[in-house]
Amino acid sequence: MQGAPDVIWLNGAFGVGKTSVAELIVEQIDGATLVDPELVGGLFRLLVPSDGQAEDFQDMSLWRSLTREAIGSLVSAGRGPLVIPMTLVRLDYFDEIVGALRRNDVDLRHFTLLASAETCVASLADPRFAEHVDADTRDATSVAAAIVGCLAA
Repeated sequence: MQGAPDVIWLNGAFGVGKTSVAELIVEQIDGATLVDPELVGGLFRLLVPSDGQAEDFQDMSLWRSLTREAIGSLVSAGRGPLVIPMTLVRLDYFDEIVGALRRNDVDLRHFTLLASAETCVASLADPRFAEHVDADTRDATSVAAAIVGCLAA
């Protein structure tokens, strides 16, 4: 897709289908790459002594800075568009990663997949987590098509 952003960030509650949608988007956009920052969190679980770990690796400033720097470096190296399925619900963490990338001129489009009240984290409905995409009444293929359509518009 011509004119695709450097980064397509898919946010949403756990289990909403972010990774499935991300895989479909990667199939539809030439040169797109799936990047999963959760793998870095898993690596930290292996490397960081247990007394230095937080319950949620996102609470580790090292994870947030490494995630931000890795994405920025991949974009600088021309490796985009990057498709990132990663839940971020804390506004301060969102700003620390997504906000910082945008302030560094990374063309980043953020989409929050919203689902039912049982699945959705209430804070994700905040306008700062826009663009919102209904993932409750459609399958992953339809959600991916909606996002790719938004990117093409």
